[in-house]
Amino acid sequence: MERRLGEVDFTLSKYKDEIIDLQNAKEKLQHNEANLNKLLEIEKLQTKSFKIKCLEREQLSRESQSSKVFVEIQEKFNQMKDKYESHIEDLETHVNDLKDQLKRKEKIPHKEHFSVSTQTDPLPNKPPKPLPAKKHFENTKEDAHLLATIRGLQTDLANKEKVIVRLQKEREGSLKNLLDKNSFRSCPEKLSSQARSNSASSEKELRTEKELRTEKELRNEKELRREEETLQRLKSERDALRRQVFVEIQEKFNQMKDKYESHIEDLETHVNDLKDQLKRKEKIPHKEHFSVSTQTDPLPSKPPKPLPAKKHFENTKEDAHLLATIRGLQTDLANKEKVIVRLQKEREGSLKNLLDKNSFRSCPEKLSSQARSNSASSEKELRTEKELRTEKELRNEKELRREEETLQRLKSERDTLRRQVVGLEEDYRALKAKRIQDVSFDIFKSLYFYC
Repeated sequence: MERRLGEVDFTLSKYKDEIIDLQNAKEKLQHNEANLNKLLEIEKLQTKSFKIKCLEREQLSRESQSSKVFVEIQEKFNQMKDKYESHIEDLETHVNDLKDQLKRKEKIPHKEHFSVSTQTDPLPNKPPKPLPAKKHFENTKEDAHLLATIRGLQTDLANKEKVIVRLQKEREGSLKNLLDKNSFRSCPEKLSSQARSNSASSEKELRTEKELRTEKELRNEKELRREEETLQRLKSERDALRRQVFVEIQEKFNQMKDKYESHIEDLETHVNDLKDQLKRKEKIPHKEHFSVSTQTDPLPSKPPKPLPAKKHFENTKEDAHLLATIRGLQTDLANKEKVIVRLQKEREGSLKNLLDKNSFRSCPEKLSSQARSNSASSEKELRTEKELRTEKELRNEKELRREEETLQRLKSERDTLRRQVVGLEEDYRALKAKRIQDVSFDIFKSLYFYC
């Protein structure tokens, strides 16, 4: 019995030692599990904070890009406005020049009118009706309204961005609180590990602490979800605002483009009318009127049509350069035509001289026929006279050929100059259309990138 009791005691002591070892192993495993859970929680929080930081960076980059694009659009809009205004000024100066030319040609004094018995002075021509006073630009109000709407949308965007910044700051504060709570969480864990080594009664406290931690984590996750939802909602509102701004800017740009194109067409038609009037007045010759007792006066010319209401438009230095080149070529054409007229007059004078010489040539021929019948000695003189005549005729023919060649050359130069003028006008129109297309394409591209 004593042996059995000793064996039983020995086995019991073994079992007790094994149980103690198992309890120690269990505590170690629990401690390792707690550490692993902590590490997993820390990793989750780190990943969440990293994602939040990445989202914030993306948002900041998008906001900076959107602000840059908006500034670029505004600059392009202002540049386009300045170009159209400068082009309008150039066209107005051109129209005023044409009007001045018309007035000067109207002021040229006509020749005096004579009659057989009495002389009556010409009736004064009715002065052209004065043009209406230049009105202010009608589209200034529309442009001011457009600028006011753009500024209002800018203020709305600024307010939304301020709200987003405030929410971001609140999120950062909540993340800091979470990190502080996690740092505070480690102290109770250390105390609980010490308590476990001392007594097994601390297991309940650890369980309660774990439950509290899980509850806090759930609350924090809910708060984070709410903040993410608010951010997404604000982003959607901001995107909707940007789309509205894009649509409004596109509509306003199309309206402005149509207005400027219509204004260009009106100005071009007005310039062409003035040019036609100038050409007609250059071609109409002033005639002398003779009468017995009455006198007829020319009908008063119709006053030029008033200009349409001024509108804003833009043009670049290239357009001014093209206009200057066109005007220079037109002046060259006018000079060449004057030279051609002068040469034609000289040619007519030379032809008259030749006809007079041919008529004078017939008299010596008759005299030579009489001299032949009288004496044979006059044949030598006649031969010399014929040789001189042939030489003069050859010289005159050479001069005529030279004049014809010069006339043909001048005509060819005039045709080439006219072709150059037509080509330059076509290039000017093509450049103008291309510039409008390029500006519209750049603005649509920037707006598309902005959206």
